[in-house]
Amino acid sequence: MAMTSAERRDLMARARELLARNLIGKAGLTEAVMGQIRAALAGGELLKLRLPKDREEATQLIRRIEAEGPCELVGRVGFTAVFRGIAGAE
Repeated sequence: MAMTSAERRDLMARARELLARNLIGKAGLTEAVMGQIRAALAGGELLKLRLPKDREEATQLIRRIEAEGPCELVGRVGFTAVFRGIAGAE
């Protein structure tokens, strides 16, 4: 189910109070990192994630996180992305 613009705006406002987590290191998006992301997103929670400073790499990581999450991208500002877990997807 796609988010409406009002839902997206509300979630991004809520995410402003979150600290951006820096989970993706030199090794990239490993299975251990995906496990941490899944745990953080459990039950439909929000996760603010710091991305690599390469735009194409960041875009590819967002796509992979959405596919393997299970989650959906709420929004992206620069090299920070906010994801919402999909409740009941596991």
